[in-house]
Amino acid sequence: MAQKQMYTGNQAWGWLGAIALGLCASGCLSPTCHRNDDVVPQAFHAGITDYTAHHYETSAVNASYLDFPSGKRYRLFHGLSDIP
Repeated sequence: MAQKQMYTGNQAWGWLGAIALGLCASGCLSPTCHRNDDVVPQAFHAGITDYTAHHYETSAVNASYLDFPSGKRYRLFHGLSDIP
């Protein structure tokens, strides 16, 4: 009898991240994607930083996402020692 595959929470988020990255790359790497390198990034000092896990989120999982219309750029100030 075949065993049912069980995924942990981290594995499920990993799969969702991979799918989201694939969808973003397919749309934003095309020549029709609106990109303007002359746009000055908006400073964003909010967010959640976990210094022990070296992890940063712009908002909690159950909160609203950052407004990110086409062409919008942010400069994230996360307080981590390296670029995430």
